[in-house]
Amino acid sequence: MASFVKSAKGGDKLIYEGFIYVKCGNGKDGKRYWRCETWRSGKCSGFAVTNANNSVNITQLHNHGPSPNRVELVKIKDNINQAAISSTLTPRAVVNSQLAGISDQAKANLPKLKNLEKAVGRTTNSAESWHNAFASIFHRHSPNPYKLIRALLDEQVRADAIATRILSGETIPLFSRIEYRRANERLLNVLRGDGGVRNPIEFLTACSHYIHF
Repeated sequence: MASFVKSAKGGDKLIYEGFIYVKCGNGKDGKRYWRCETWRSGKCSGFAVTNANNSVNITQLHNHGPSPNRVELVKIKDNINQAAISSTLTPRAVVNSQLAGISDQAKANLPKLKNLEKAVGRTTNSAESWHNAFASIFHRHSPNPYKLIRALLDEQVRADAIATRILSGETIPLFSRIEYRRANERLLNVLRGDGGVRNPIEFLTACSHYIHF
């Protein structure tokens, strides 16, 4: 049976019959194409295709045997990363909860406990940074859908305005966080006018001569 894990860069990996594949393309009707993870280092031509139901069709055989120990190791690391995203436990507790019941051989091949805990810390910090970014945009920790839509529309207006300036040949300088927010607020205040959001493109064209960042 096929299963999937995440790579270090967030991409999908296919695990099937003791082999690990990395995705190399998408096809029609939900098809995905996979090649052996050692296609470069081991010159392996192992190749598989999955359909929309994740049924696997092996189209090229491997030049090596299956690696059940490596599969177990990859699954453990993926479980730790996924648990770290949603868990409120300490890094050590997350690691220990995922290591329960694994084989001795897999334990021997795992990185040191301290390194695993550091990896958990990086994962949780990444998730927390996204949460904090949203909270900063909406000025609250649990924005309602209407504020979300309003903020996304405002952000698109700002991005469109910057894109227009870039296309006109203007060099856009970099700002500190405070300057960026103040410039963003000035632009949005102009666009909103007297209480209502105006057509952003027409209004920006008309008043671009006095909008400065």
